[in-house]
Amino acid sequence: KIVEQSEPFKEGDATWHHGWTLHFAPDLYDDEVDDRLAYTVSYIADPVCLLSDGALRGPHEEDMVSYKDWVGEFGPGDVVEHDLLPLVWPQKSVKNQQ
Repeated sequence: KIVEQSEPFKEGDATWHHGWTLHFAPDLYDDEVDDRLAYTVSYIADPVCLLSDGALRGPHEEDMVSYKDWVGEFGPGDVVEHDLLPLVWPQKSVKNQQ
C-alpha cells in the first residue's frame, strides 16, 4: 500500500512506521528546505545478539551515530546488554506468572 503525504509536517507533528518502510524526506542541504529534527526509537528483542560477520547485510554507515558508543564492546554473535540499551519492558518469567 502506498501512502503519500503532500503537506509538510508542522512543528510537533510526528510519523510512526516500521523500520523497513521505504520513506524519504526533502534534502537537508537544499537551501529551500528548513532544517528538521528527527528522533528515532528502535525496539529489539531481549536477548539479542550482534550480527555475525557472515550476516546477509551489515549496518548502514549513516546509522553509525545510533550504535557507535556501544557496538565496539561486543563481538559477532555476542549477546548485547549495555547501559545505553535499556530494557523497557521486561518479560515476565514463568515463575512470576504463577
